[in-house]
Amino acid sequence: MTKLSIPIAALSFVAVVSAAHADPQKLAEEKQCLICHSVDNKIGRATGFKTIAQKYSGKADAEANLVQMIKKGGVGHWGYVPMPPAGWKRPDVSEAEAKELVDWILALH
Repeated sequence: MTKLSIPIAALSFVAVVSAAHADPQKLAEEKQCLICHSVDNKIGRATGFKTIAQKYSGKADAEANLVQMIKKGGVGHWGYVPMPPAGWKRPDVSEAEAKELVDWILALH
C-alpha cells in the first residue's frame, strides 16, 4: 500500500459518511418526523417546520432547545399534543442527526 492510498481511503470513508444524510428531508422521513409534521404546515397533527423556523429563527438558544426537543420530545411547546405521541416508539435520533434536522428547519425561515 502506498503512502497516498491511506489518505485517499480515509477521504473516501469521510465522503460516504458525510453523504449518508445529504438530504435532511430524507433524514426527517427516516426518523418519522414527517408523519406528524410537514414542511409547509399542511398537516394538522403537529406544527409545520416553517412555523417552527419563524418562531425560533434568530434566537440565541434556538439550536440547543430544538435539539433537545427532538431528542427528548415533550409537551406544551405548541399546545398539548405530546411529541412523540403517547405509546409511539420512534427511531432514536443522535445528537448529530438532531443538529442536522434543526439546521435544516431553521433554514426554512
